[in-house]
Amino acid sequence: MQNSEVVKSWVSLADADLKSARILAERHPPLNENACFHAQQAVEKALKSILVANGEFPTKTHALDDVLKEVAKYTGELEAYSQKALFLNPFAVISRYPNQLEIDDAITKKALAYAEEISRAAKSVALRASTQ
Repeated sequence: MQNSEVVKSWVSLADADLKSARILAERHPPLNENACFHAQQAVEKALKSILVANGEFPTKTHALDDVLKEVAKYTGELEAYSQKALFLNPFAVISRYPNQLEIDDAITKKALAYAEEISRAAKSVALRASTQ
């Protein structure tokens, strides 16, 4: 599989997580913890697609700040998202365990907005890099 196809696979996984996050958030009642988990996962995969586009195999970490540091080797376009990524960090693992975080509709809405924003920017960088 060529690099651009692998990048597209990562982007597709990110898109699926983002779609899952939206569906879970729109349920009545919303499944906020699950929605936030998938929002974080969407960003993680979108950021890792940049690493793949640059010939790296991503490390197995869920810490978005660590992934952003790796991405910074290739582009400075995502530095502005560091605080938003930090907001999403706890949803990778802590949200998977009961009574660890209080996630209400407002937090979920914010997580989705951040995930959409960061993912869109990251996917754009990755797809551009994979065709060069």
